[in-house]
Amino acid sequence: MTVRRVFGYWAGGLSGFLHWNIAGFGLPLLLAIFAWGLHLKRRDPKDVERNILFTVLTVFGLFSYLVPQIVFYSSETHGVEQFTEISKFFFSAHFAMALLSAFGVAYLPRA
Repeated sequence: MTVRRVFGYWAGGLSGFLHWNIAGFGLPLLLAIFAWGLHLKRRDPKDVERNILFTVLTVFGLFSYLVPQIVFYSSETHGVEQFTEISKFFFSAHFAMALLSAFGVAYLPRA
């Protein structure tokens, strides 16, 4: 395996990586980050089902986001990404971010 000199879409440095994530995931990413930030403060310890759902969506989202970043984009084969199964991981990450963004929207009136 040939490892690239940059990790994922870090080609433009930290700002390139942030811009790629905002362009790729958009408002759901920002709302998911908002939800992660407020969940620990605002969660109801008695609502076990909601907390389990939030945790499962977080693990699902992080796994489906990090697998393509670490495994695929760390190699030199990034030119054939449209022909691989890796796009399904990013689809799953979009799905997880969208579901987590619902928590962010629900936390907005309480912020």
